[in-house]
Amino acid sequence: MPDLETLVVDSAGTQFAYLDSGAPEDSSDYVTIFAIHGIIFSAPIFQKVLDLAPKSGLRIVAINRRDYPGSSPLSTEQLNCATGSDEEKAGYLRDRGLEYLYFLDRFIQLKGLPLISEDGKQGGVALLGWSLGTSFSTAAIASAPSLEDEVKDRLAKYVRASILQDPPSVALGLPIPPGSWGPSLDASIPPKDIIPFTMQWLTGYFDHGDVSPRDPSALSHVVPSTQFVPTIYSMHSQISGIAFPAPVAGSDGLLMANLGSQLHANYAKACFSSQIRQLFPHMKVYLITGDMTGAFGVVACWQIQDDDAERGGGKVEFELVLSDLNRYSGIILKGRLKRIFKL
Repeated sequence: MPDLETLVVDSAGTQFAYLDSGAPEDSSDYVTIFAIHGIIFSAPIFQKVLDLAPKSGLRIVAINRRDYPGSSPLSTEQLNCATGSDEEKAGYLRDRGLEYLYFLDRFIQLKGLPLISEDGKQGGVALLGWSLGTSFSTAAIASAPSLEDEVKDRLAKYVRASILQDPPSVALGLPIPPGSWGPSLDASIPPKDIIPFTMQWLTGYFDHGDVSPRDPSALSHVVPSTQFVPTIYSMHSQISGIAFPAPVAGSDGLLMANLGSQLHANYAKACFSSQIRQLFPHMKVYLITGDMTGAFGVVACWQIQDDDAERGGGKVEFELVLSDLNRYSGIILKGRLKRIFKL
């Protein structure tokens, strides 16, 4: 497994560890995708995608979130804000979001990334949040008005897409529908088995049948399909370098338990705000999910579709991946993102 690189993003010495696929050899106007991982599974979960990126004309940079290996841990003072006043909670997410924007800005300058081309078809950068990572990608986009003018102006020339990859409702502060299930919600599962169970459950495929009626009660919430092998089995030998469950009981747990209204405000601002669209005039917003992903991903997709429709539609572009892909299949990004960017 490749070694993580690190980049310091602010005067406080905050650093992020990351994996970089490198620039495609045959392209000088490639798109760079910055990917933020979800719960438990860290940046190396994207390794298959990183391996494919150069041949696909893309550069992919997978970032380890704070409290994950190589990136700065969150301080007690910072974590206290996640349980503080509404203002402190909003500030906590704003600060986390700004850290990612500073990462993008410094990486752009350090590596000399190509600008968005005049015709808008090439170059520039996309910020992708995967699963719980969408809490941070939307926080980043929503916090952009707080940037210094120089950074704001520079990023405006680069940011071409915000991509929400399989977000669960909780990551965006959306209502959790009745009947939702997860290992951590089931008191019959012994505490020592919750994390191993969760890892296998998250990487499974689910037979939902026809999702067009948009009925949460008709979805398969609990038992994965036997049609495909959960992707955790194909990464068993690397699991110790990929999976880090400690933040579930720390910063990730605090995020999901305490910051619902602030997460929702960031989601709404990042996806639908005219202020953000003016700041990032080239940016489009995409939602990518699969019809065999966990029920939480399907329901969140419906919720975002409804929110988009209430605002007149067209603010978010939806990409449904059919049948053979779930939320932890790296191949999902190969063809789908190339199609999004028309490469």
